[in-house]
Amino acid sequence: MTTNFMATNCPANDYWTWSQEMDVVSTDYYLEADSAESQIWLAMESDLTRSLAGGRPWFLMEHSVSGVSWQPHNRAKLPGEETRNAIAHVARGADAVLAFQWRQSRRGVEKFHSAMVPHVGPDSRVFREVRDLGAKLDALDPVRGSRLRARVAILWDWNSFWAQDLPCRHSVLMRHREQMRRVYRWLWQRGTLVDFVHPESGLEGYDVVIAPASYLLSEVAAQGIARFVDQGGRFAALPFSAVVDDEDCVHEGGAPGPLRTVLGLTVEEVCPIPIGHEVALVPTDGGTAVATGALWAEDLRLEGARAVWTATGGPVPGPVVTVNDHGRGYAVYVSTVLESADLATVLEPLLQLPSVAPLAADAQRPASLEVVTRVQDDGEEFVFVINHGEAAALPGLTGEDLLTGTHYDGTTPVPAGGVLVLRIGA
Repeated sequence: MTTNFMATNCPANDYWTWSQEMDVVSTDYYLEADSAESQIWLAMESDLTRSLAGGRPWFLMEHSVSGVSWQPHNRAKLPGEETRNAIAHVARGADAVLAFQWRQSRRGVEKFHSAMVPHVGPDSRVFREVRDLGAKLDALDPVRGSRLRARVAILWDWNSFWAQDLPCRHSVLMRHREQMRRVYRWLWQRGTLVDFVHPESGLEGYDVVIAPASYLLSEVAAQGIARFVDQGGRFAALPFSAVVDDEDCVHEGGAPGPLRTVLGLTVEEVCPIPIGHEVALVPTDGGTAVATGALWAEDLRLEGARAVWTATGGPVPGPVVTVNDHGRGYAVYVSTVLESADLATVLEPLLQLPSVAPLAADAQRPASLEVVTRVQDDGEEFVFVINHGEAAALPGLTGEDLLTGTHYDGTTPVPAGGVLVLRIGA
């Protein structure tokens, strides 16, 4: 049994619960046509779908081979873009790639939605690219059944999504979706593979766990986080975390409720930053790095935690980013909204572990070069290299390209828009 989820784009459903009833997890995903970061949000959808499948391969039930007809401005996909899109889903765990629709309808609301066979028929660029993609997917048969191994997890809970976005909060601009996206963008650009996990699921197997938007956090979830940190894990919570329980009741004593001991602090008051204003942040170690907070500030009372970044002005000058040692691990708290570039500056120490180093870690690697590895049970690896950029890029990896049969020795760049799937023996 399967059905088409829309994991990141339909918050009306709790897919953690629904996925338990599926034999195979499937999803629909259509590009955000006007977004310059559409490849990032495609990857986020794939990672969340794979996580809903418990790490098992999943099906891309629907996507479009070119433009759609229901967004405000529906651009057509550029030559080669459909191949990159489809293989990017496979890179992150899809074992099937299906498209809507086969033949472009002549009537109805979807008559301008792209199809494998467009109105002009098979003698067309779109159909030729569809056939070429089919051949490429056939060449990827050895990949089928392989899995991905992430050491970083992001907490995702639809109950928290619903609760946080209810009215009568400190700011309607503090939205769950945007908080998740800021963190995911940072990790994607860094080249760090992530799983999404329910807050009450087991966290063993991960080295780093991040809670971008855990406004609602149960006692059970908090106990699991405490065990994770106590046993040596690294945990980070972003602003407005652990505010209410699973009945949307504010935790006794206020935020961060059951995470107070792990984080080593109490939030005395939320003090939103005026819209359009920013607050400069500086590190407490005397370093020269700088960061900027916006939208949100919190008056923190430190109860064991130490400040590592402070605000020099704004509604609440003082501690903004803190670290608290707990057991064999530690927990970080960020009390303002940081854009992805500032998250990279402030939270990079959290990821300084060999297990989460990017595969293509060369300092010259552009963020637009996506590198993801799937692994078979026998240890054979398949490294997907997808160049979303406008210039050739060098991943510095070796192996046989399944798509062409060519052997790469690490010195040949991937052309702009190009795709490799390197087979590396067990």
